[in-house]
Amino acid sequence: SSGSSWLSIGGSQSISWTAQQSVNLILNPAGLSVGTYNGSITLTAPSTVNGTVVVPVVLVVSTLPQITGPASLPAGVVGTAYSTTMTAIGGTGSLTWTSTSLPSGLTLDPHSGVISGIPTSASGSPYSVTLTVTDSVGGSASQTLSINFAASLTLTMAHVGSFTQGQVASYTVAVSNATNVGPTSGAVTLSANATPGLSQFSMFGSGWTCSSSTCSRSDTLTAGASYPP
Repeated sequence: SSGSSWLSIGGSQSISWTAQQSVNLILNPAGLSVGTYNGSITLTAPSTVNGTVVVPVVLVVSTLPQITGPASLPAGVVGTAYSTTMTAIGGTGSLTWTSTSLPSGLTLDPHSGVISGIPTSASGSPYSVTLTVTDSVGGSASQTLSINFAASLTLTMAHVGSFTQGQVASYTVAVSNATNVGPTSGAVTLSANATPGLSQFSMFGSGWTCSSSTCSRSDTLTAGASYPP
């Protein structure tokens, strides 16, 4: 064989035999840079008319595909249009995208890498999604990312009885997360400003860290749940 170290016949540069048999042609691209490499296999049989036959061998070394973005997937909102685009470089020929565990309502375009649709459920959020890009010769790269669904918080304010001028009264404020949405992430902060005619003295609540006008907490509020007042 002629092809430096990347081309061999059964692991050797030469081999001989006296009876009909099969041989293994080995192409090893280890250590080679990207490019095209030319070699050849020479068959010599002195007792035949065409005693020498040269068979050209071409080895093309290319890079594997590489996913370049995004580093994270944007959060989704149930019932609201969602769209983001995966990008990749390298590989040989055309690239094809596949995915596992996309949230209900979302699809991945295999050619453009666009994830789009209208999410129909946040049950199971955050979702762990594996995205794979494959080139035309089978080279591939995968990345696992998360899609979270935003929380949707509401406030309910209530008081008992009527307010009388000059007396102290209180409101009870409940913070709730809607159903079929994602959990909260990070701190939830509640701020209050007294309406004209009222003076605000303090804010307090179980599990809350409060000042005179704000309260906050960092424990997760799941879908359909409420913080205690």
